[in-house]
Amino acid sequence: MPCGDSSQCQSAYCNTGTGVCGTCAVARGGAGAACYRDDDCVYGVVCDGASTTSSPPKQGTCTALVASGGDCDATHPCERTLACKGGVCGTPDPAGQACTAATAKLPGTCDTVAGVYCKATAGQTTGTCTALSLAAPAAPCDLVHGTLTECSGGGNCALASATSGTCQAPIADGMPCDATKPPGCLGPAVCTGGTCAIANPASCQ
Repeated sequence: MPCGDSSQCQSAYCNTGTGVCGTCAVARGGAGAACYRDDDCVYGVVCDGASTTSSPPKQGTCTALVASGGDCDATHPCERTLACKGGVCGTPDPAGQACTAATAKLPGTCDTVAGVYCKATAGQTTGTCTALSLAAPAAPCDLVHGTLTECSGGGNCALASATSGTCQAPIADGMPCDATKPPGCLGPAVCTGGTCAIANPASCQ
């Protein structure tokens, strides 16, 4: 049956794919199954590599996260509070500590949950764990004075070059939007029919 939220389904799983409305499905996927969000996977397994905001949406894979002390690599990521260090999941590096920078295959060793990233010179694989900076709307973002800077409050960094841009505030509820380009709507609203609005599960029929 049609659904817009998992609470509407007897199976407690509404498979919405890349849209707002979906269909009540029998069960969530186990490790290895295709997905677009964590809710598509069984408890304890996350949707790795997916993006519903990219154009076109990118499908991911339900992936079991490795616990502390377990072996890790590009296809066996650690639990979100851990870091893959020397092929083993362990405690991430805090701000001020030496670190290994992120690569195309592996995230860095800093504590990303605490908003810390590995600041390294271009071409180098090691650096120092540094706290991210947050910028308000209309303020500079991306790489500001050598520090990675993200937009606060759900804003989007509109890049003017490869390393600099300006923060755009998210679009408020009821205002016009374009689902194919930023800035996005202020969550949990989504761009539907050219207008930012909070999805109404009851409208999925």
